[in-house]
Amino acid sequence: MTTHDDHARLWPSRFDGGKPYGHMVATTEARVFNDHSFDLWTPMWQTQLQPVQEYDRWADMLAIAAEEGVETESMSSDEVEKLSYFILSTQSLADSMLNH
Repeated sequence: MTTHDDHARLWPSRFDGGKPYGHMVATTEARVFNDHSFDLWTPMWQTQLQPVQEYDRWADMLAIAAEEGVETESMSSDEVEKLSYFILSTQSLADSMLNH
């Protein structure tokens, strides 16, 4: 899951629609594989995006991180909490949002 500030550089007030979370949010899963070698040392690793599975599990893990006050390099604990609230509030829409 990643977020990015979504303030428009040109005419930002025009694009601020009072959203519940002030960032764009993208959710995806990636499959990591190496179809050239079975050892871990051969640097032929590849990734492939795939549909998100177990969205509820992702939401639960984020909620736990928010409760524990987890921070990342790019997100403060307050941002993690806001993102968790947003993800949990849109959880019922996940099936329709992720299958378009």
